[in-house]
Amino acid sequence: MNLAVAACSSQHGIPSASLEKSCQSLKMNLAVTACLSQHGIPSVLLEKNDCIFYELPLLGFPEDFLEYPSRQQFISYNESYAAKFSIKLRFRQWVKTAKFDSSFGLWRV
Repeated sequence: MNLAVAACSSQHGIPSASLEKSCQSLKMNLAVTACLSQHGIPSVLLEKNDCIFYELPLLGFPEDFLEYPSRQQFISYNESYAAKFSIKLRFRQWVKTAKFDSSFGLWRV
């Protein structure tokens, strides 16, 4: 099991098997990326869409949000979330391949 997944699992009470399976979900990817940041592990999250239209883990919507926030509110919320957790979030990105390069200890995307 990945160290970051184990740390996030214990910190947030999410069963590690569920966390690993759920990592395909954007919301969970953001939670894992936030946990990586909190543990000093650098990462970049690539998202094919131009905005995330969900309330995200670890930081709820501001109290002044309406029941159905506007696009601009979502964009502002995304930016605040990324800033709070030091997440490098890149929108409109498509991943064709990803391979771990063990000689450098990083992913080639």
